[in-house]
Amino acid sequence: MKNVVTIILAVLAAFIAAPSVASGLVTPASVAEREALVAWVNQNSHRSVDERKARQIVEDAYEYAQLRNLDVTLVLAVIRVESNFEANAAHKHGSRGLMQVIPYWHRDKLKGRNVMNPRVNVEVGTQILADCSKKTNGNLLRALSCYSGGQGNKYANKVVTRQRQILADIRVPSMDHLVAQVIAQHNPS
Repeated sequence: MKNVVTIILAVLAAFIAAPSVASGLVTPASVAEREALVAWVNQNSHRSVDERKARQIVEDAYEYAQLRNLDVTLVLAVIRVESNFEANAAHKHGSRGLMQVIPYWHRDKLKGRNVMNPRVNVEVGTQILADCSKKTNGNLLRALSCYSGGQGNKYANKVVTRQRQILADIRVPSMDHLVAQVIAQHNPS
């Protein structure tokens, strides 16, 4: 119940504070979804991820997911599985950052930039994921296996399960009526 209340409050705050909604630059539904995802990341992340960091992760995930034609919840699911939203995560095998990019294998995408910069990490990680998707003709499980360096379906199923959790958690049926009311207020006929 606490998660539901937090998400509802986040959605309301977004609508009150978002002048871009009134100007038509961002749809109320996308603002509501973003705010729900920010709340989800904040509640389901490493202890050091505050709301400001959660918001930046979600915004970067949106930007690069859209650019690469990926689902933002898939990108966030990969980040959750790979690093638990910990920007400084590092693995003994050389993977680094939110999406656990391996600099040795992706120098061409990093172009000398810092892999530990969260924005750069999400940019490069989504490029790798998009390349894997293209290489596997859009087969999600194979693309995720490719992303993980061939770890197979165990990794892919873990990411898909996390993505389903995100989708289930951010869609709160009791919020549908409230969201419809706010949308109507911001888009008068």
